[in-house]
Amino acid sequence: MRRLMRRVAAAALMAVCLVSLSACSAKQDDSASAISTDGTPVADAMGENLKLSAASSLGMSDEQLIIQAKLAEAQGDMSSAKIYKAQMEARGELGSLKDVDLENAQVVMLADGSYTVSLPVIFHEGSMMYV
Repeated sequence: MRRLMRRVAAAALMAVCLVSLSACSAKQDDSASAISTDGTPVADAMGENLKLSAASSLGMSDEQLIIQAKLAEAQGDMSSAKIYKAQMEARGELGSLKDVDLENAQVVMLADGSYTVSLPVIFHEGSMMYV
């Protein structure tokens, strides 16, 4: 039980970190995006770690996404809750995850010092850009 609680706590901490770095955007063919991807490309170890962290959140089960959304709501973090719900909706529309293209993933640092990670993701019934 203690091990489970540690894993849940670690997952929650990782999720909070990821939420500050990424969000699930609309389908890839949509041209309008509220998340800025204009910035300085990051190609160092920090960029690689951000890519891997963003990709790891895609491996969360539906149950984990539900739990993370409820935890975010309980903490008053509505933007994080919306991100988890958007990821659940994307899975509902596009089916289960088929592939993640880490080679074409991009990390940019914005003028305010924050990062944006863009991962091309393919589901069984479509594709989208995970930002």
